[in-house]
Order: sequence, then C-alpha cells, then structure tokens
Amino acid sequence: MIAWLIGVFLLTQAVTTPVGTGTIEGRVVTADGKPITEIRVSAIEIAPDSQSVTTPSTLTRIVQTGSDGRFRLDNIPPGRYYVAAGLIDFPTFYPGVATASRAEAVSVRAGASIENVNITVLSEAGGVVGGRILGISPSLPFPLRVRLSAPSIPLNQYVVAVDATGSFQFPRMLPGEYDLSVVQNNPGSKPVHIVIHGDDVRNLEILAPLMIVGRIVVDDGRPLPYAAATRPNPRDASITLSVNHGSVRADGGFGINSVTPGASYRIEVTGIPFGYYLKAIVAGSIDLMKDSLDLTGPLSPEIVVTLTTSRPASESAGVKVSGRVTGFIKPLADAASATITLTSQLIGVAGSHSGEASAHADGTFEFLDVPPGTYGVRVALPGKPTTNTTLTVGEAGVKDYEIAVSTDVRN
Repeated sequence: MIAWLIGVFLLTQAVTTPVGTGTIEGRVVTADGKPITEIRVSAIEIAPDSQSVTTPSTLTRIVQTGSDGRFRLDNIPPGRYYVAAGLIDFPTFYPGVATASRAEAVSVRAGASIENVNITVLSEAGGVVGGRILGISPSLPFPLRVRLSAPSIPLNQYVVAVDATGSFQFPRMLPGEYDLSVVQNNPGSKPVHIVIHGDDVRNLEILAPLMIVGRIVVDDGRPLPYAAATRPNPRDASITLSVNHGSVRADGGFGINSVTPGASYRIEVTGIPFGYYLKAIVAGSIDLMKDSLDLTGPLSPEIVVTLTTSRPASESAGVKVSGRVTGFIKPLADAASATITLTSQLIGVAGSHSGEASAHADGTFEFLDVPPGTYGVRVALPGKPTTNTTLTVGEAGVKDYEIAVSTDVRN
C-alpha cells in the first residue's frame, strides 16, 4: 500500500508546474474556427530592458499542437512573452496578427498558468505535406529520403526521411509552388509539382525510383565476413559491387541509383574477402553471370549474389601473408590501432579479392587465403598520414613483410 501511494504521488508531481516558472495554454485555429494540428507554437521572450513590448528577444520554448489544436508551453520563466504559431519565417502572433508590433504580450508569473491564449492563424500559414513512396524494394539497405524544394528559391529545400511503411511527412510549409522528389533518384525520375495554399496536402503517392538493389549471402548461411560501407546512401559511382569498399553494407545489402531506366547492365562483384569466392548472381530466373540486367518495368529487380568458401577449380589456392608494421613512436599504443588493407590491383575485374586486418600490439599482422597476385597495401593510423605501397604475392606466400609508416602526427 505504501509503494502504491508513493507511485501516485510521483505521477502527480510530474505534471505540476515547477516552482519559479509558469505555463501558457491555448488553442490554434483557422479563420473559421477549425483546429490546426501539428503546427509549431513558441514563446518569444521580450527583452526586459526593452522600451517597447514590440521588440521580441529569444525563443524560450517550442511545442506542437495536438489533434485538437491545443498546446501547452511549460516551464516558462517569469516575464513578458509573445506567443506565435507557424513557421519562424512566417509566424502568426497571438491573438492572430502577422507582426509583433500588433501582437498582445503575455505576462507570465511564477507558479501561474495562463489559459485561453488562442491564436487564429492567418490563411497564409500553409499546410502539412505528406504521402507515401510506392514500390520500395524490401532489399533496399538504406532509408529513402524525400526532398521538397521551391523552384523559385533553389536553396530553399527541405528533406525528411521515409519510414518503414513508405510514409513521409513535412511540417507545415509556407504557401507556394514546390517540387517533390526522392533524394536518391536517377536520371529518369521526375519531381511531382504541388501547390500549397492554406490547407494540408496529404495522401501524395510517388513511385520509388528504379534502382539496382539486392543482397549478398554466403551459401552455407554464415554471415557476410566483411563489408566496409555503412553510409545511409548508395554510392553513385558504378554498377560494380565492391564487397569491401563502398557499395555493399555490413549486412550484405546494396543499392545503386545512378542507373538509367531502360538500359542494360552487367553486374560484377569485386573486393571479395579472402577465402570466399563468387558462386552465383541471379535476379529471379536470370543468371546475371551470363546475361545482362535489363532495367525495364516500374519496380527495381532484386538481385541475390551468392558467395562460397569452396574454391572453384579456376581459382588459385590462397596463401598466407604475414608481416609487421614499424616506425611507431609509441609501439604498444599505436600498433594496436593500425589497420592494414590488401586490395587486388585488378581494379574493376570481377571476382577480385581484398581484405582488412588489424595489427597486434607488437605491430604484427596476418592474412590467410590470399590468392597470388599484385596488391595495393594501405596502412591507416588515427591522426597520421596513410601509408600506401604495393606487394606481389607468389604461390609460396609472403613472410616477415615490413611496412614502415610515417611518424608525422596530424592535428
């Protein structure tokens, strides 16, 4: 019983206005009395030393109205304030005027709540813009984003993320003409032109841009061993998929939007981790190791790239490459943070390999299952210049290979 009473007391205290501050409550409506939802409401402090109440100072608190148009501005320090609704660039001041010089100031006292601060928003307040993106591939490894831009003001752009259901919503926008488009579009994508007056513009539908999307898996079900890309957007560079560098994420998903609808593409996979080999590339029933991918139709084809640990007869057996990174000022601290990358010099050649290893505290490192060939070697250390060199790996492997790094320290 005691615990229950304490719980009720704490909940009651949570909604009480803190000592020393006040509260402003009210409702935001249109000229015909309809509530306006999700509109921003702010308390704007009037400088205490101002000679006139028409000089606003700083935004003290910002909230959004609920479904009934009501708002509550809590924890307002004592003083004089304007209350404004709408965009910062185009507010409507209490009780319903366009400028601070015509607004009514609200005086807040400690511990007091001021009610019925109702604002009738001017018709120029614009509306909320929302809708859905249709045809998003379930294999897309990054969230789409939507851009709303004003053609008459090129730098006036707004971007929001698309949620898991494909829905998006912009906050209340100023009246005017806008172009709506998916940020990750392609040369064939065209924006949707919309006009905002005084009402919301909802239920818009945009077809997702045509992309090359899919995932990379291992035939025995094990996780993908390594993929360096973790950025939220696709790499707009090439149709070549590099497992270790750029266009494939750590979960194996990939998406490339720098494509032209109606064109045909060859899909190649490079940067395959050591010890893994390319087994298959398919899109439905199409064998993309033999045939090209034709980007036709409204939806993005889903591609599955399968790797295997079983070495094909056409591949040379991998060997061991080991060595040491030298030249550290503080061997134990620096060496353990060194990252060594081997990348095949067969740039853009399908099936080429690469790998990454971390040095031990003594600077030693090791790669296994490295196919013979010529590799670029890169050593990265935090705060120091990157060291780059080349290494030729023969059928006997490489042992005691030393890489001297620069000791210059970057600030």
